[in-house]
Amino acid sequence: ACRYFHPISLQCEGRLADLFSQLTFESGPISEMSTGGPLRSLMTKEWRDYFFSTHFWGPAANWGLVLAGIIDADKPAEKISGPMTTALCIYSGLFMRFAWQVQPRNMLLLACHGSNETVQLYLLQKKIRHEMAKTKTESATHSP
Repeated sequence: ACRYFHPISLQCEGRLADLFSQLTFESGPISEMSTGGPLRSLMTKEWRDYFFSTHFWGPAANWGLVLAGIIDADKPAEKISGPMTTALCIYSGLFMRFAWQVQPRNMLLLACHGSNETVQLYLLQKKIRHEMAKTKTESATHSP
């Protein structure tokens, strides 16, 4: 328990304060447990700066496009929008190049747009094949 709490400095003296001082990442059990491990690398300033930047959250949000494309893969071809799928193919292709060219390289963005490009190309070929089959059946029914 805390023997005395300083309201201004928000520090506690006593056994609880001793326990908290051991839980710092500079020394104590957590430091010894994670030396060189993945937890230690997550606590670095560089990783925190990356985690709270658009280099992380931009691609993380874009994974929603990949998920939506995967969900659309089960839908009938009539429900797939050709212009939108084409636009998403172009968009992902351009941003794959951007992710490769930007310094430092954003591999998370590259993986996200590479995955989206793959999904969108699948949807586009499904739509094109459906339209071609539909055109063939329409021309077969209209010819004498």
